[in-house]
Amino acid sequence: MTSKIVPAPRTGIAPVGVWIHGLECFADRDALRGFAERLVTHGVDILFPCVKQTSGYVDYPSSIATQSAWSVGRDPLQELLDAASEFGLTVHAWLCNFIEGKGSALLNAHPELQAMQNHPAKGLQSERPEMWAESNRWACSNHPMVLAYETALMREVADRYPVAGVHFDYVRSGFHQCYCGYCRAKCQELTGADLLTQMGNFHPQARVWYDWRADNISSFVRHVGEHVHARGQETSAAVFCVLPLSYNEQAQDWPLWLREGWLDLAIPMTYSTIPRETRLYTLNHAACAADAGRGEMWEGLYVDPCDDALFEEIAAEAMSCGAQGLTVFQYHALTDEKFARLHAGMAAGTAAGAASSGRLQKK
Repeated sequence: MTSKIVPAPRTGIAPVGVWIHGLECFADRDALRGFAERLVTHGVDILFPCVKQTSGYVDYPSSIATQSAWSVGRDPLQELLDAASEFGLTVHAWLCNFIEGKGSALLNAHPELQAMQNHPAKGLQSERPEMWAESNRWACSNHPMVLAYETALMREVADRYPVAGVHFDYVRSGFHQCYCGYCRAKCQELTGADLLTQMGNFHPQARVWYDWRADNISSFVRHVGEHVHARGQETSAAVFCVLPLSYNEQAQDWPLWLREGWLDLAIPMTYSTIPRETRLYTLNHAACAADAGRGEMWEGLYVDPCDDALFEEIAAEAMSCGAQGLTVFQYHALTDEKFARLHAGMAAGTAAGAASSGRLQKK
């Protein structure tokens, strides 16, 4: 299978990616070198290391965000890139967008930019009170200052580091909706409706409101995409697996990003332990990617809850239904046996998909 992101997958079947949270477990350059070597030995083509965490801290020396305490005095991203270059491992630097926890330089300086997603008038606070802890603070994805901050961080990494690309995550509105003063005023201006009491899926002007929210996030992806593409780098994103809820609840329109060429690789987070569910999700994602007509779609799998046999079966289902590659969340759960099962499942699924396609062509 040919991929523009990874032109020659190590396995010869399809590209394999791995997400990793927590570079702090690697004490020094030698540890990172061993990490990169292990990935390549197990047939991994591309690594997505998280360098802006959900806490808002970044794991590299930044002139914009606050560096994590564990990484001060080091540049873990550059250390990793040096090791990856030695072993021919592609790296897309992963940044968590819009979710801004207790370490957020943006929200600590401008608390008014925090998304208000637990407005008592909507009853949301009583539904999931634990979701509104300080560590889960979100910035309003509609506010121009927030969009500028998130764009600057992505550009900073692309400009300063020889990464193959940058990777979006949490590139959505958060927990469905923001009810801050800015959003309420904009909803009233655009639709004539009160956001708290009137706006919803069945409002006559819902399309105006939902499109405006999605357009804000899409403009962020476009501006970053145009910048990094001009530098010869790529863009990828971890995206919601459920469509169209990714659009109307999360203001995330990733098929549009592919179609417009702002995004090179979409990775829907199909974090399921049910093979049939994986199959149905992947068929949906593959259809959306085909309709976009540009870019690639690799399915994102969650390895931790799966035993070895189940993980192999889920990988096979995703590949048989049109995934162009697989990315696994996350590295720390990938034993040697899990790596072997991943490749076995990909081979079986690719063969099954080819056989099914052949039968359809004969008909």
